[in-house]
Amino acid sequence: MLREYPSYGHKRIALKLTVNKKRILRVMKMFGIKPYRRRGRKFRKTKDNSTSFPNLLLTEFPRYPHHIWASDFTHVSFHGRIVYIATVIDLFTREVVGFSVMASHSVTLVANALLAAIHKHPHPAVIHSDHGSEYTSKD
Repeated sequence: MLREYPSYGHKRIALKLTVNKKRILRVMKMFGIKPYRRRGRKFRKTKDNSTSFPNLLLTEFPRYPHHIWASDFTHVSFHGRIVYIATVIDLFTREVVGFSVMASHSVTLVANALLAAIHKHPHPAVIHSDHGSEYTSKD
């Protein structure tokens, strides 16, 4: 079974064979069988922390339309593929003022969403975002 499904652990094997998982654990231990494990991706942390901006939303609240915009992105599954959506939201009206959709998350994704918002609406006093790499990149 491990030849067909090398990444199956004791729980999946027990479900497939309809046997108690403790029995599968005993047999795997007796024969020294360990399932294949994928290594997790290593994320590198940037060393440049030179620019730090205060969180203005702690003291500043939106008082009128286009006063404060907030930007973020997320991923969704679409037709079996992952796509990334970046949005810019007016915090006073809760309206999406700009967005961008791409197959990868990058500076371009975020920049396109901000540019779409700026071309359609008056410039806000504050643009808020988390300080993710897409927003703090020098590109």
